[in-house]
Amino acid sequence: MNRSTMHGRQQGFTLIELMIATTIFLIAGSAIFFTMAASEGQKRATTSEGDIDQNASYLMYRIGELLRTAGSDFSMGGAVGSVGSTTPPAEEYSQAYGCQINESISGTVWLPGHTGTGAFALMPTTYYVAPVIIYQNKSPNGASDVLAIMSGSDSYEQTAQQFAASPTIVSAGPTGSALLNLSQTVTMMGSDLLLVTDVAGTTTQSPCLIEQIGAGFLSQTNGGTSYSPPLSGTYYSNGPATKALSAFSVQGEAVDLGTTAKPPNFLLIGTDADNSSTSTTDSTSLWSYDILNIGGLGTTPSRIGDGVVLVKALYWVDTNNDGIGDTWEVPTTGGTYGYDTLTNGTSAAVTTLKTIKAVRIGLIMRSQFAEKNPVSAPQPTLFSNSVDPNIPTGLSQPLPNSTTGNNQNYHDRTYEMTVPLRNVMYIYPN
Repeated sequence: MNRSTMHGRQQGFTLIELMIATTIFLIAGSAIFFTMAASEGQKRATTSEGDIDQNASYLMYRIGELLRTAGSDFSMGGAVGSVGSTTPPAEEYSQAYGCQINESISGTVWLPGHTGTGAFALMPTTYYVAPVIIYQNKSPNGASDVLAIMSGSDSYEQTAQQFAASPTIVSAGPTGSALLNLSQTVTMMGSDLLLVTDVAGTTTQSPCLIEQIGAGFLSQTNGGTSYSPPLSGTYYSNGPATKALSAFSVQGEAVDLGTTAKPPNFLLIGTDADNSSTSTTDSTSLWSYDILNIGGLGTTPSRIGDGVVLVKALYWVDTNNDGIGDTWEVPTTGGTYGYDTLTNGTSAAVTTLKTIKAVRIGLIMRSQFAEKNPVSAPQPTLFSNSVDPNIPTGLSQPLPNSTTGNNQNYHDRTYEMTVPLRNVMYIYPN
């Protein structure tokens, strides 16, 4: 056998061929890797935005639902008094607007004196009745607004019921009892929660009381014959030192707000987001807080949802008293529509509250997870005239620090809606 022939048949790849093949493999592998990485990044971004949209839809629905029912039960009076009047006119706002809420639970004063923790730690401990009040920049980081939204839950959409005589105190003291003397009780039932108000003074609004009807009472529409529902139980209050229940005049009113099983919605809505450029937390929850503590949670808020980094709101107001909103107002602290002005208990504040016909709510939502690299996107901004020409220029609200630090690596999206306060718009004129 020829050894040279055998050697010639034992052929393989040369070193140069192996190097070329390896290079081609690395280039192809790198291309596939980067293509898959880009595809995965796009998929992650799309998923993040889808999650944001889903969260936003739910939260906007919840907030919109609360705003659409805001003012129910306590907004409309039957024959009720304007601030400073001694002879109440017919078919007007109830005199609950702007009154300071006083509430006791089992004989211990709850309001004024308590507010929520966490997202509501900067809120005041005294609250006033109104369908909605915007507390500008009252979130823990001082960037987001907090909304106080109030409505009754009585299914009959009650109007205020006039006193036929001043209340009768049966048993004095914080855990005592009394009788309300009403012109009618309509659908009031035992254990129902009431908002009891009195006609205002010439320059200031009168305090109002959260009360509870004693168990077993039946209204006329439920077979009862008495026009004097007894007040007693967990939420009975003999009133503050400034105006006890016994001092309420014959011009007082009572409106049914619901029951402990179906309580009124006197709520705070706000976020605990900390979107500072140096923040290492990812807390972006939206919370609610039961101002009246009917649910027994004390000062502990309830989580509504996640992904919220900014909450802002505007008022749509009627400036010429024709029953139709005509301008947007920012709730600037110290201004005409600032929470401190609207809750100062004056007749002017009550008049201003009645001009609010709708609320525009804006949320900036954020993805749950950060990208490795900064996300290329403009600074998210609410109430931009370039997005909605109906919004005047100068009212835009950008997200602070969105282009600095860790915030650059998240996907942010804006959501807005305008909700008419229908329980207010039905009452015309002011």
